Amino acid sequence: MGDRKTAISTFFDRYAVLRFVRNWWSWGLLLVVGFVAYNRVSPSIDVASHDGPAPDFTLESLDGEKFTLSEHRGEVIVLNFWATWCPPCRAEIPGFIALQDEMRERGIRFVGISLDDDGFASVRPYAVEKGINYTLVADRGQVARLYGGIHTVPTTFIIDREGNIRYRHTGLLLKGALKSALDELIEDNT
Repeated sequence: MGDRKTAISTFFDRYAVLRFVRNWWSWGLLLVVGFVAYNRVSPSIDVASHDGPAPDFTLESLDGEKFTLSEHRGEVIVLNFWATWCPPCRAEIPGFIALQDEMRERGIRFVGISLDDDGFASVRPYAVEKGINYTLVADRGQVARLYGGIHTVPTTFIIDREGNIRYRHTGLLLKGALKSALDELIEDNT
């Protein structure tokens, strides 16, 4: 009789495991997909080497002033090509706003280059609504070509204090990964 109870108990234990897997497999899959996605959007940023000088440009900013990249040597520049219609662009902007507030005094400058077809007509109301606190300029494609052709937004470049491109990332870039890279550049260039 003891062997029969053990066999029945084993059967129900196996059935419980199978039932658990059947009922909860989607959560496991979701965790794996989430981990892969997080590693994709929160990459390890290596700023140890550089890809040469960042192409200089001058564009009109949202506030009507001219922004010339070379006039900002001595600052670490986060140059972000984006558009108001782009969901990943919209997702990374709050992190950029927070980092601009947090790191402005340490020599960090964010510059958003809008690739919206209608320029500031779309950018201005969006910038006001979101409280964007960094420089915004509009590009009709000439600056995007200088940077190798921007075919996907968002695309972000990190430029060191000497004007060299230290990192390029296509896709969503979250605050945590970006902050550690900016901290590293500030420490290297002080």
